[in-house]
Amino acid sequence: MPGVEYMAPFNLISGQEQPPGQPAGFNGAQGPASPPALSSNLNPEVDRLAHRLLLSAGREGAEFDGESWALIEEVLAFAAEAEQRITLQQNRILHLESLSITDELTGLANLRGFKRLLKNAIASARRHEEYGVVGYIDLDGFKAINDEFGHAAGDAILRHVAKVLKSKIRVSDLAARIGGDEFAVVLDRAGWERGARRLVDIQQAINDMPVEIGGTRVAVRASMGLAPFGPTTSVKQVLGHADEAMFADKRARSLKRQEKIAS
Repeated sequence: MPGVEYMAPFNLISGQEQPPGQPAGFNGAQGPASPPALSSNLNPEVDRLAHRLLLSAGREGAEFDGESWALIEEVLAFAAEAEQRITLQQNRILHLESLSITDELTGLANLRGFKRLLKNAIASARRHEEYGVVGYIDLDGFKAINDEFGHAAGDAILRHVAKVLKSKIRVSDLAARIGGDEFAVVLDRAGWERGARRLVDIQQAINDMPVEIGGTRVAVRASMGLAPFGPTTSVKQVLGHADEAMFADKRARSLKRQEKIAS
C-alpha cells in the first residue's frame, strides 16, 4: 500500500524480508526457487499448503502487492492460531480423561480405569493367545486403624500400599485402587505360576513394611486373591474369581491368627 513500509509480511513464515511485488520463493530471471522455511508455529498440513502456494506463485510469475502479502500472512497466522487452539483443547480433553480414571489420593488407576485397562488386556490376550493374572488386594483391619489413628493415618497407609505396588510392577502392568481399602494388580503376558509368584511377593512386601505414624509403627496386613485370564475370559469372570479367592485368603489368614493366639 502506498506510503506504508512493509516489513516483509513473510516474516511469519520465513523470517526474511521479501522485495515488494515479488512472491517469496521467486527469483526473477531464474524462475521459481525453493520456498523459504516455514515457521514452526504451523502444523505440517498448513506448512504443505503454504509451500504449494509459494511454488505456484513462483511458477506463474505472480506479483503480489503489500496488501496481498498481508492477507496471506493473516490467513497463515489464523491457521497457526486455530491449530494451537485445537491442540490445547485436545490436551485438555486428554487431561480430563486421565483425571476420570485416576485415583486422586494414590495416583493409581481408579475402578473405572481398572476395568477399562483390564478389558484392553483381555482383548490383547485374545488377539495374541496370551495369558495374565489379576491380584485383588484387601487391607485387613483398615477400619480399626482409621478409628485409632485418624483418617490422615489411613490415607498415609493407602499411599504407602500404592507406592509398594508401583515399585513392584512392570511398565506394562497395571495397579489400581478400586475401593476404599481395595487394590488390584493386572500382570499381562504372565503365565499362572510366574504371575502368581510375583503377586505373592507383592503381598509379602506389603505385609513386611509397617508404616510409622506419629512415632508408632503400624503394621499393614493385606489379603489377596488371584485369578488368571486369557483369550476366553471376560472381565466379570476375572473379577468374580479374584474376589472369591481374596475372601478365601482373608478367612484363612484370620483363622491362622486365631490359632496363633490360642496357642
